[in-house]
Amino acid sequence: MKTDVEEEEKKQKSFRQVRRTWVPIIKNMLSTAADIVGDWVFYLRVVKGGYGPDLEPWLLSFSVISSFLGGLTVLSLIMNHWSVCLNIHNIHKTRFQNVVHVALLSEMFIEDIPQFVLTWLAYDRRMDGLGPYAVFNITTSGFNFVFNGLDLLMPLEEEHYEEVANEELAEEELAGEAATVAVIN
Repeated sequence: MKTDVEEEEKKQKSFRQVRRTWVPIIKNMLSTAADIVGDWVFYLRVVKGGYGPDLEPWLLSFSVISSFLGGLTVLSLIMNHWSVCLNIHNIHKTRFQNVVHVALLSEMFIEDIPQFVLTWLAYDRRMDGLGPYAVFNITTSGFNFVFNGLDLLMPLEEEHYEEVANEELAEEELAGEAATVAVIN
């Protein structure tokens, strides 16, 4: 009976590890891809609608920057993931994590914030408010900005496992103290 329980716990731990590893990567890839699509769709809409001929080169530049930084972000996330999967516990893992952080920060401040400003400038000239393309661009850039910021605040794998180990140790000590008190009584 105990082996069934141990086997179930092992499966749950394995599933948690897969979830902890893959969900953030998939979330980042999807938000980055949506941001890139939003930037290009908005650029094409501005070009087609003629809302800001003077803004077109800027929008094109930031759409290209968005594509480049998005690709760099995805590549660095994949590199970081494989360093975790291969159990690389040395300086290379730290370098991968630093690359991920730089890519996320770059994407946030070099691409997302200027896209907010350019979107506002282009549609400020329309006089009838923000259109659906502008809302889509602002939304995808906003989600990407927030998700990247949250990922930068997420604890590293080692920090997480240290916290879990400390919690388990504290629980064992409490159980031991409770058993001692029960024996004394």
